[in-house]
Amino acid sequence: MSYFSIRTNDQDTIKKLLEEEVLLSIPGLTWHKDEIKKDDIIFIIVSGDNNKKKIPYDNGLRAIAKVIKLPYDVDKKVYSIDIEVEDLFDESITKDDFYPYPALKNVGSIGPETKQAPNQAIRKLSEQEGIEVLAAINDIGFEHSFIGKIPSGFNLEKLINYDSIELEPEKGLIHEFVVWFNKPENFLISYEGLVNYEYLNFVDNLFFRGELFDIDLDEDIKEQIENKLALIKDKANSDWNSFNRSTSKGAPSAVLGPKNYIKFLKEKYSIDSIKLNKVTVKSPKFDFNTYYNDLEKSNLKFDKDLVKRFVASLMAKPFVILTGLAGSGKTKIAQSFIQWISEEEKQYKIIPVGADWINREPLLGYPDGLQNNQYVTPDSGILELIIEACKEENQDKPYFIVLDEMNLSHVERYFADFLSVMESSDSIKLYTGVDRKSSSKLDIPSTINWPKNLFIIGTVNIDETTYMFSPKVLDRANVIEFRLSKDDLVNFLDDVKEVDLETLVSHGVTMGESFIDLSNDKEVLVDKDLNNVLIEFFEELKNIGAEFGYRSALEINLLFKFLYQVDSSLTTDQRIDFAIMQKLLPKLHGSRSKIVKPLETLMGLCLDDSITDFKFDKIALISNENIKYPVTFEKLKRMYYNAINNGFTSYAEA
Repeated sequence: MSYFSIRTNDQDTIKKLLEEEVLLSIPGLTWHKDEIKKDDIIFIIVSGDNNKKKIPYDNGLRAIAKVIKLPYDVDKKVYSIDIEVEDLFDESITKDDFYPYPALKNVGSIGPETKQAPNQAIRKLSEQEGIEVLAAINDIGFEHSFIGKIPSGFNLEKLINYDSIELEPEKGLIHEFVVWFNKPENFLISYEGLVNYEYLNFVDNLFFRGELFDIDLDEDIKEQIENKLALIKDKANSDWNSFNRSTSKGAPSAVLGPKNYIKFLKEKYSIDSIKLNKVTVKSPKFDFNTYYNDLEKSNLKFDKDLVKRFVASLMAKPFVILTGLAGSGKTKIAQSFIQWISEEEKQYKIIPVGADWINREPLLGYPDGLQNNQYVTPDSGILELIIEACKEENQDKPYFIVLDEMNLSHVERYFADFLSVMESSDSIKLYTGVDRKSSSKLDIPSTINWPKNLFIIGTVNIDETTYMFSPKVLDRANVIEFRLSKDDLVNFLDDVKEVDLETLVSHGVTMGESFIDLSNDKEVLVDKDLNNVLIEFFEELKNIGAEFGYRSALEINLLFKFLYQVDSSLTTDQRIDFAIMQKLLPKLHGSRSKIVKPLETLMGLCLDDSITDFKFDKIALISNENIKYPVTFEKLKRMYYNAINNGFTSYAEA
């Protein structure tokens, strides 16, 4: 006999369950098909968004059942099973209810999750886990028919009930906070080991001179709390910040921050709101080499120039498209930088784009047509992230949206509002009329502005299931192509190691403010060498209708500047090379008859003055020393071969 958990948000199934139907069919399962046997025990977890529920219920474990019919419809991608409900509970047992039982961490969609859980409807539990769940249900106070499965004398570990603990006045605010934190409504399992008297007293005295847990009742309490928040957020306290980054992924500052210790102080002293007192010392200047060194420690292998281009592109324009070979690290480079520079997970969203995205609703949601004070926010969480990024207190934090496989749907259909406001100071209108709230009671503004601290990264694969970008999209982005050379693959295979992004988490958080300041500096420094090259390329691109406008010229100049700020050792030719590759070539495409001659001419522009009247049939005579812009030249050469061999070519390659 085995134990399984099944999480379902199917409203018809849940309705039947809550109406006490005993025999149920569970469809849509994909895993463990060959492992399920009759009489196996199934824990039924009901879930779903509140605004989509047909009848009211709380998410959580609601019933225990037995399998009465083995998997059927197995010829499909999914299968079904029939179950008989043995125990239906009067209310759902939530993850919060299971917090006091450490053994249930990350168990089968039932217990509190402290790591990424598999996104699957059915999960298998070990026999020990199944017994522990049954014992916990019984201990919480819900009777069930499987009490006989719990061995006699079975001991289930349970955390201390902090409601029953008397305060120890000599330990002051620290002990009061520990008691407050460990109450079920405040407890967070991921911070469990960091909230005890010994640890908090150690941190207070080592990094804050004993000032964090000291409140003078004769002074302004609100001001004292605001000063404590400033101490916790002080980027000039390098010892504290180094300790915070290297300990539990930045959890120490989270424990002491607005959602925990500061929240406790506000509740204790009945303070409605506080503001963060500005710390006068500036954050450290953004340093590319610090990031790249951390990147190497995570075992991610990227060409250093490619990483420079990625970082400089984000500074030049908050919209970057990563295209190229599948599995070449497009999403990983985005993840690595985001996790390195972000203070907490709510600063970014990585969203897989759906082929059914035909309008802006997956990004921005829509006003509820039935309730004029409600707004339906998208499951992606993107709207909430934009609202968070717009808040005044978050202006020195970078926020990121990663649209994975961005071209699975027509980008212009779902992304048009974003493309428009990036180029203007306009806002996006969400609705008209009375103020609206989301189902989670979040105030939704009628319009949102484009935050200066928001960056969008799109990853792109090219195959028969995807769509090509229009010129208006390409014109607004920096496009970076990912390719692997033989040397890249050899170096990888010589030293294969598992990637560990955990080593990067929040290591660059103190440079976030500097990164935003640099990104918002749009002053252009005129470079005659760059502009002369741009005019040459403009003349040739005009012949095939691929010339560029003022916007591209400006953004090339910005990229040229930011490449220098990222690495001042890059030569003028290198920076021109990268800028042409990312801003001018992506719109280049056409038939063999139209494009072969212009490609040949453009390749000639990539060579030094010793080569005149370049012809492709003489390419074997060109040495590396003759090529001023090798990245651009190599791309044009591949496009030329594609045009000759296939009759058509474009920048995008599968």
